[in-house]
Amino acid sequence: MTRVTTNNQPHKKRTVLRICEECEKEFYALLQSVKKGCGKCCSRSCGAIRRNRIKGNDIGRKNPERQAMIQRNYDRKKKYNILPEAWEALYVEQKSMCAICGVSIYRPGPGIAKNDKAHTDHNHTTEKVRGLLCGDCNYLLGYAKDKPTILRSAIRYLSRYEGYGYDLLETAMEG
Repeated sequence: MTRVTTNNQPHKKRTVLRICEECEKEFYALLQSVKKGCGKCCSRSCGAIRRNRIKGNDIGRKNPERQAMIQRNYDRKKKYNILPEAWEALYVEQKSMCAICGVSIYRPGPGIAKNDKAHTDHNHTTEKVRGLLCGDCNYLLGYAKDKPTILRSAIRYLSRYEGYGYDLLETAMEG
């Protein structure tokens, strides 16, 4: 089913109402994309599943966990330049524990809560992977903008008001 919507406003693009070839949801695609032969799926994930099905490897529909794993490995390679084998070696080396607080972390997968899964920590300047963290420690570093001075100030603050010993502060300042 194709219906062209005409917009009287010049700044809006013309769209076509389509039905996703993969999940059969209705969506609007740009008319120029449809003319090029694109705009057949409602999202990137549906498009990836459709491409795999067309190629003959029906991974996405039959095994969504495998498709998600393939996507995670691709994302890690693209974002952090780390191969799946190197990431797995890091996970084993850390004994599936957070590098900061030591809590158990798990490989991402179905049924794993966001804060329980292993987060790949990296230096935002060099893009080098530093280690695997739990969600809370990953957020901690993110909120501190990866700056040791902010983290030391936080330790100083806790030492003053929460009754932690002064030795905690001195130990942190040495590192």
